[in-house]
Amino acid sequence: MISIQDFRFLSLDDEFDNTYGNWSRSYEYPYILNSIKKYTKTPSIIHNTSWGWEGVHNIFREKLDSLYDTVHSDIKKSNHPHTKIWDITTPPAKEEFDFYDIVINVSTIEEVKHDHVFILKNLLSMVKTGGLLIVTMDFPGAQLNKIENWLDKKIEYSNNRLNGNTSLIPNNRYGHLNVIGLVIRKQ
Repeated sequence: MISIQDFRFLSLDDEFDNTYGNWSRSYEYPYILNSIKKYTKTPSIIHNTSWGWEGVHNIFREKLDSLYDTVHSDIKKSNHPHTKIWDITTPPAKEEFDFYDIVINVSTIEEVKHDHVFILKNLLSMVKTGGLLIVTMDFPGAQLNKIENWLDKKIEYSNNRLNGNTSLIPNNRYGHLNVIGLVIRKQ
């Protein structure tokens, strides 16, 4: 069973952190960190899935490592500590079912040519009862209709939507993309 804590388009009213120097990550990473603070006490262990390998991804990985006990996974091997290989389109290892207090996925699902609800269920399967799945996704890209049907909830719209044109770090290449934030509590 799940409870939807947040499901909306991020907006210019969301916190911005220029540390990340990217049109969307400067909003997405604070969204993740603020959601952890808002919806949990102190998590014991976090799984940061599809974390990336360079630049801005490393800055966020290091931030998470400085605050929490975190494991980072992606489809490519990394020499950084606390990292491993995992493909989000496959079920997690048996020992990872119901294991993490929080599972994070930042702006990756929309890039994967697979059933996005299946991926979300894979991620959710690793969350302990009472824990959180925190996800950001770009739209278009994310299979929003399928996700809304699975959640049995429509996304909340914002008049002030974040996209590549409206960001405090504009990137016209991504002016057509809007960012979705989703927080699910597993019950």
